[in-house]
Amino acid sequence: NFDAFERSGYFSKDRGGKLVAGPIWDFDRSFGAATFYATTPWDRWFVEGGVNFWQTGWWGHITRDPEFMQDWVDRWQSLRQGILAEANLVALADSLAATIGPAAAARDAARWPLDIPEYAAGHTGGLANLKNWFTNRVRWIDEQLVAPPSVSNGGTTLTFSPAAGAQLAYTLDGSDPRSLGG
Repeated sequence: NFDAFERSGYFSKDRGGKLVAGPIWDFDRSFGAATFYATTPWDRWFVEGGVNFWQTGWWGHITRDPEFMQDWVDRWQSLRQGILAEANLVALADSLAATIGPAAAARDAARWPLDIPEYAAGHTGGLANLKNWFTNRVRWIDEQLVAPPSVSNGGTTLTFSPAAGAQLAYTLDGSDPRSLGG
C-alpha cells in the first residue's frame, strides 16, 4: 500500500485493552495501483515516493528485531497455506467482482475513465490485471524469504528437508529452537 504505515495507518484501543493496529481501510493506492492509479511493479517492497516501511517510524525499529521478523515470516508462510494461497486470492477477487453488476461497472468506467493499457478491457481487464498482480506479488514475496522446510511422510517417519542454503534446527521436546534470543 503506497501510503501504508505513515499516512493511512491508524490504531485503536478499547478501555483497559491493548493497543491494536486498525481499523484497516484506505486501499486506494494498493494492489498495484500506487502511482496515479497506473499499475505498479509487484517485484519491490515499495515504489518511489511511497512509504519505505522498513525504515518508517516505529515500524522501522521493529523490523530490525530478529524475533519480530521471524514471527512475521512465520505468519506470512502460514497465511500462504490458507487465506493467502493463490487460488484463494483469485477466488476472493472473483467473488468481490461478482457483487458489481455490469451496469455499475459501466457507470464507473464512464465516470472515471482510465487511459491505462492494463485496463483497456474495462472491468474485465482490471479484474484480470488485479489477479495477475496478486499472484505475481505473493510469489515474489515468497522468493524474498527463506522457504520453510519441506516435510515428507514415510508412514513411520517424517523427513524434513531445508531449503537450499538453509540450516535445519530442531528439538525433540516440541519447543521452538528459535526461542527468544535463540
